[in-house]
Amino acid sequence: MKQIPKISDAEYEIMKIIWKNEPLKASEIVELVDTECWNENTIRTMVNRLLKKGAIGYEKKGKAYFYHSIVSETEYRKYEGTNFLKKLYSGSLSAMFANFVHDENVSKDDLKELKGILEKELKDE
Repeated sequence: MKQIPKISDAEYEIMKIIWKNEPLKASEIVELVDTECWNENTIRTMVNRLLKKGAIGYEKKGKAYFYHSIVSETEYRKYEGTNFLKKLYSGSLSAMFANFVHDENVSKDDLKELKGILEKELKDE
């Protein structure tokens, strides 16, 4: 299995932009990031960190560098979801669902949707 790098919350914001728009030049990433939160140097630093971590790569075309993901959004979500489940619920999906259903304001529509998903999965077995 591919090694998934640990990505900070700030780096994740950069990754979301790359996943949605790749390949991108650094200047394009800067344009798409909310510059009220970060300045250009901070954004470029995060891009370099993601390169060093192996989350993104680049291809040089002429004088420009085009950045692309190495870790897909699906892979990263699966990785983070598994870690979340292990860390907070000892890997128990049913404990997590029970917590959300009992302790959070889950709407009847959300519960019906979850029920439909579970019924479909059980039917497909």
